[in-house]
Amino acid sequence: MIKEEAHWRTLCDTETLGENSSQVSLFGEADTSDIPEPNIPEAEEWNILDKLNKEKEVVGIYISGHPLDDFRVDMDTFCTKEGLKVLQDLERLKGRQLSFGGMVTASEERIAKNGTRYGNFTVEDYEHSERFFVFGEE
Repeated sequence: MIKEEAHWRTLCDTETLGENSSQVSLFGEADTSDIPEPNIPEAEEWNILDKLNKEKEVVGIYISGHPLDDFRVDMDTFCTKEGLKVLQDLERLKGRQLSFGGMVTASEERIAKNGTRYGNFTVEDYEHSERFFVFGEE
C-alpha cells in the first residue's frame, strides 16, 4: 500500500509540474487562454506602387498586379508585339523600326578607362528585362 501511495504522489507531482510548465504538448493540449491576443496597430494602406514594390522585394514577383497595368492598352497599341523579348534575336531585326514600352528599373553612370562617360539602364516589361548601354559621341 505504501508503494502504491508513493506511485500516485509521483504521478500527481508530475501532472502539477506539467501544468505549471510553459511547454506545449505535441498533441495540442496546451491551454492558450494565458496568452493575450496581440494588438494590431492601425496603419494607412500603401499606394499601389509601394505595395507592388514590396511584393517584388519580398517574393520576387508581382502578385496583386503589375506597375505597367495602367499602360497596358498603350503598350499593346504602340509597341512591338513581342516586347523586349524580341531583342533576343538581333539578326532578324536588321532594318526594322522597333518601339518599346516598359519601366526603367535600374540606371548607372560610369567613366571608362579612357575618361569618357557612359551609362546603362535596365528596362523591364511584363515578361522580360533588358539592359541598355548609352555612349556619348566624340
